[in-house]
Amino acid sequence: KRQDLKIDNKSSPYFANLLRQLNEIDGLQRIRFTSPHPKDFKEETIFAVRDLDKVCNQIHVPLQSGSSKLLSKMHRGYNKERFIQKIDMIKSIIPDVSLTTDIIVGFPGETDEDFSDTMDIVNYAEFDSIYMFQFSPRPGTAAYDMSEDFIDKKIITERFQYLKKVQTEKLYDFLREMEFNKLLSRAISFYGETGNNKNQINKPKIQPSAVNVKEYQSCLLYTSDAADE
Repeated sequence: KRQDLKIDNKSSPYFANLLRQLNEIDGLQRIRFTSPHPKDFKEETIFAVRDLDKVCNQIHVPLQSGSSKLLSKMHRGYNKERFIQKIDMIKSIIPDVSLTTDIIVGFPGETDEDFSDTMDIVNYAEFDSIYMFQFSPRPGTAAYDMSEDFIDKKIITERFQYLKKVQTEKLYDFLREMEFNKLLSRAISFYGETGNNKNQINKPKIQPSAVNVKEYQSCLLYTSDAADE
């Protein structure tokens, strides 16, 4: 939370400084952080990810929904336009960044237009991986009391399958076009295998036609049947 970034009533890029201090620790090979809130992304943090050799070039940016209306309903603290601005900022600083995200399909009140807004960002951001969830009401959550706005399960499933299909096709295209050594570099950045560099290893180049698409796409697509905000 933003209020956590003030110490002695002074603002400072504390998280970026923390990354720099961790980067100096002997024996620590790789650093990765996950699920930061998009509204709190700062340029200082992205520069640290880019410049520090032990910090992986992989950033998880939880979207949840591309609809500004639903994001407000979820109390996410940002809208569609601000999320896209964050994506643009990250990519401008780290062009080869590996981006991942979370998406909930079928949040109460989601219309076809709302889902289309989500797909707009999926197509724009070109995420390497999406953790996909179908909304399911859970007692004790604010969304549980939105029963009047619940979406038909069939519609949720159809939208979920469409999102999964689009992302899988993007991964197929990505794998066909990318040289194998760059793919492996990006996968290592994501999965955190040992290596001397944050996202580069010495591997011979292999023609894209030699890449087994089905072998690799399954490890970059994550789904779940149910989730709640």
